[in-house]
Amino acid sequence: MHDFFAFIQARSTSSRFPGKVLKTIPPESDKTILSHIVERLIKVIPQEKIVLLIPKNDSELIGYATKNNLACFEGSEDDVRDRFLQAAKKYNAEYVIRLTADNPFIDLEYLELLMEAFENPEIEIASFQGLPIGMGVEIFRMSSIEKIPKSGLEDKHKEHVSLHLKETDEFKFEKFQTILTDEEKKDCGKIRLTIDEESDYMVCSNVYTKLSPKKPLFGVKEVLKLFKSEPGLFQPNQNVNQVSFKINLHPPREKKIFILFAEPIQYGSGHYERCKSLSVTLQSAGYGVTTNYKLPESKDYDLFIIDHRDMEIPEEIKNKTIILIDHFGQERYSYFPHDLLPHMFNEFEDVIRNSLFPVGIESYKSVKEKKQVLVYAGNLNFRSSFLLDHFAFKHFADSNYEIIRIGGVPRKKANFGIKTLPKTNKREFLQMLAESEFFISYYGQSVMDASFLNKKILLFAISDYHEKLALHFSKNSEAVYVGNVIIKNMNMTASYQKFLRKVDLNLKNEGLDILKKTIKDLLEKK
Repeated sequence: MHDFFAFIQARSTSSRFPGKVLKTIPPESDKTILSHIVERLIKVIPQEKIVLLIPKNDSELIGYATKNNLACFEGSEDDVRDRFLQAAKKYNAEYVIRLTADNPFIDLEYLELLMEAFENPEIEIASFQGLPIGMGVEIFRMSSIEKIPKSGLEDKHKEHVSLHLKETDEFKFEKFQTILTDEEKKDCGKIRLTIDEESDYMVCSNVYTKLSPKKPLFGVKEVLKLFKSEPGLFQPNQNVNQVSFKINLHPPREKKIFILFAEPIQYGSGHYERCKSLSVTLQSAGYGVTTNYKLPESKDYDLFIIDHRDMEIPEEIKNKTIILIDHFGQERYSYFPHDLLPHMFNEFEDVIRNSLFPVGIESYKSVKEKKQVLVYAGNLNFRSSFLLDHFAFKHFADSNYEIIRIGGVPRKKANFGIKTLPKTNKREFLQMLAESEFFISYYGQSVMDASFLNKKILLFAISDYHEKLALHFSKNSEAVYVGNVIIKNMNMTASYQKFLRKVDLNLKNEGLDILKKTIKDLLEKK
């Protein structure tokens, strides 16, 4: 993955709401709007790659940056585009996440997807269409910001850094579709979480107060749920004027694809994670893509991709062209099966070529390994989480391994000395996985990621079906099956770490290219 910098455009003077960027949210706290932005960004990129871009001699912001050990660049107050260009030269930054200091609640999930999208070398600038005002960002190449359109630069282009790239069709500008239902997209248009006026500040403070106790780094999903339950909370700033410009969106795509994934809470997050990445990749390749766990009202699509294990194909799309991902139901051969994970009913060696891996996973192979065990528990209940902890503690604590569990049920009291974490973002997960010597999980995409990174893998089952999959995978690899956590038959006696070897399947990250070729071939036949 590319080396990204985050440039936060800020100034302490503001005509409509002076000093807003150093206001605290909530008002009685000590966390400024800028601090909220930085807190979120460091979950995605290192703090040393976050730079505050300010006008020259802005003493308040210079003081803030110094106090918080944040890189700071002083440039032209009026020519913000030049401020970006000069900062990019100083820090040798090519890929830049552009943020403004009045948007405290950027959505990290969509930010990470944008970063993935830049694996397409043609894209010069990209953002997501339809997020609540203030929750999105844009990413661009600085080499593109340097370009001048045929019509030349106007005064407005000095203040609005990337506007010249979005007004014509001379540049590769992607405005991606969100992974939301039609109703959610409409609701997003009614939500304003940027701070230009006092009423904006009140709304943002109230939203944070409501959502932060359960999830401090909340995103669009949590905001939409709050909007549904308490729409009045978002009313005070509905009439604030938002500056906007006409931009050149690409014309409707010739071929339209709908990706249907299994609902994450019930079926696990693996389907959702790979489908949202696939959505951005296919949009970058020129397809019109809609992605959701619910079928759309209109079925006017050239291709449906269904990533929902063994589901019966809905009657209203049975006559459509359909690719079935990891589907072993009765209708498997009525459509076009494409297997991404090894299964009892397919050829192991053939399928591992198809595996889809997170963008940039290759870079994690160089991460130094620690004496660490990573446990992935997904949505396991209290009893199963406890059994899993007991298993990990029994086999690794005496050897002084640090044990980290992601997912499952956290505990208020000491948990065998095991560190428990809620589900984390993709980069944090890959970092922890790369640092670990052992990986304990039920069968799924994370096991393939661990295999790619040559980890020692212990597989447990969360159902009879997963038990068959785990046994199949362990039979064809160096992974070891240790029992079913649901029926409490985990093997507590064997000393696995003494004989377990790294799983080395000689995996290559070529599955996405294989799937894209399949999609292209099918659509060309239509």
